[in-house]
Amino acid sequence: MTTTAPSLAPTHSFGLNHSPLLTDPGTPLPLTGRRIGRTCLEMVAAVLVAAAVSLVVQLVVNRLHIPRPSSVTIAMTSLVSVAALVAALWLATRRTFGVVANVVAWVGLSVLNTAVLAFMLQGTSYYLGGISSDQSFRTQYLTRLTDSATVHDFAFQGVPSYYPSGWFWLAARFADLFGLAGWEAYKPFAILTFAVTAVLAFAAWSLVVPRRTAVLLAVATSTVGVATWAAYEPYAWVFGALIPPMAAVAWQYLTNDRWLPGIFVGGYVGLLALFYTLLLAFVAMVVVLIAVVALILAWRRERRFVWQVAARLAVVAATSVVIAAVHWAPYLAGVLDTPIQQNAASRILPDFGAKFPVPINLSSFLGVLSLAGLVWLVVRVRDGLLPRAMLLVTAAGYLWYALSMLGIRFGITLLPYKIELVMDVVLRCAGALALVDLARWLATAVAEQWRRTAVASLTVLSVLGTAGVLQSAKDPLAPLPDLAYSSYYPTGTTPDGKRDPRDNGAWNQRLHDTIAQLTGKPEHDSTVLADYQDFLSFWPYWDFETTIIEYANPLADFDTRRDEIISWSKADSPAQLVSEMDGSRFTPPNVLVFTRKDDGLHMTVTRNIFPVYPQIEATSLVFPQHLFASDRFVTRDVGPFTVVVRTR
Repeated sequence: MTTTAPSLAPTHSFGLNHSPLLTDPGTPLPLTGRRIGRTCLEMVAAVLVAAAVSLVVQLVVNRLHIPRPSSVTIAMTSLVSVAALVAALWLATRRTFGVVANVVAWVGLSVLNTAVLAFMLQGTSYYLGGISSDQSFRTQYLTRLTDSATVHDFAFQGVPSYYPSGWFWLAARFADLFGLAGWEAYKPFAILTFAVTAVLAFAAWSLVVPRRTAVLLAVATSTVGVATWAAYEPYAWVFGALIPPMAAVAWQYLTNDRWLPGIFVGGYVGLLALFYTLLLAFVAMVVVLIAVVALILAWRRERRFVWQVAARLAVVAATSVVIAAVHWAPYLAGVLDTPIQQNAASRILPDFGAKFPVPINLSSFLGVLSLAGLVWLVVRVRDGLLPRAMLLVTAAGYLWYALSMLGIRFGITLLPYKIELVMDVVLRCAGALALVDLARWLATAVAEQWRRTAVASLTVLSVLGTAGVLQSAKDPLAPLPDLAYSSYYPTGTTPDGKRDPRDNGAWNQRLHDTIAQLTGKPEHDSTVLADYQDFLSFWPYWDFETTIIEYANPLADFDTRRDEIISWSKADSPAQLVSEMDGSRFTPPNVLVFTRKDDGLHMTVTRNIFPVYPQIEATSLVFPQHLFASDRFVTRDVGPFTVVVRTR
């Protein structure tokens, strides 16, 4: 028996039906080659507009003189958020949606996403997190690619890059274009990324639903981008935010008779490979699950294997592999030459990664919205392809969590908490569709004299709830905004102009100047061994050993490098130390930066102790100062550090 999607169009005319907000959300618009081509062109135009608008907004915000601490930035964020939401609502209720409306949508979404982050970080040149933790190696990667457009590993000399370079390479070209240092380009390009992502989400949703609805879904997507920890990883968000609409596009492609959309879907999957490996694996699983479901449904309907589904899946795979090879071919070639000894990037198990996510909290607007979205998906799953695809993505998220839990037995996880953000996008967008359905139901089911009041009340509550999320975006991101103000610049001062000699960051510039003076070489000609590595994010020195194995390239053989450092600390004489360093199969450091203490020169090394969390065990090594009492070395004290440079 075939289930017919219920009509959501108002049957009574009292004004509301002249603003048809949504055609049946269970029935995606036809996916033709012409629409795909037009969407690609629109995406290019939208990205250019979003980038320009974002840079202008950032320039304006940065020139404001707002003292800290102050609530002025919150007030400005609130004002811009409400204005953008009202504009989105106006677009959603327009009878026509032409070129002008498209441009207005691009500008509005760009302003909204940019303003929230720009006001949050007004007064600092750093992005969220400053130069701490993960942002340290990300900034180091950007600095590396700003120094050279050729893709290298962010830390290890002569090792092909492991972390996808797409976003960082583009950010580095942005830095070159505007004459910025790599670390200076991180913040403006990261904020720009969220503006670009919002308009890309609008374009992608426009392939699935009418544009007036796509605007609302792009806004719902933005609440995840700028008001959750998705903001911490802009390079993951740029294509991760598109997973829900692209899942619907993939489903429609795998079950129709057109082949061109397969290149579009494959191109998207390939770009994920250039930007974020984890999401690549998740989306690949989603696409395969869609194909499996399509085959099962076809078998139930026709009692035969529909080879076209497998062939279409092959088109997606082939297209994505060609694009992925741009980054991954050198690395895979390196794997063939140097087998991987360990990969600790997936050996992390925080408590929030060990529990299934339950994004439903009836005490908050977002919790209610997510619950409404889940109910809408379940109720509407038989009505059409869109809710079916979105529900499958949600189910795939929980499957990913389950597989990650099973992986603990084998010493790995799938970092499932990063997939939770995708699930949030699905449920919030589904919640927005549920609100639209509810509004249209109220327009027909409520007594005529109360219809306008009912729909208006629902609209006002939705706008206020969304505005509340955006104006409080800083709260769920704590402590990242504060770290952006307390991290030290390369000059040795914080964004607030403070400098405490007891802080390592206060010596950034002195460390660099000392190394430059003692080596007489450009930064990219020196390899540094140091356990304080913030200054490596500002200048493109090579790193002999990263401080945390999770950041290390699997081809770099982190454990062997650590064992060599331990062995060096046990040398009996300068001659033995030099001999052991020269005998390393890696490029040995010509610069060593120690923390100076009474009992000698200290260097900290780490190892992964998964499944314990935190998964890092640190060991402090002591190098006797007499190991460097030779004409092979020159030493100089810089604050709490001692810099040692090999002379030959």
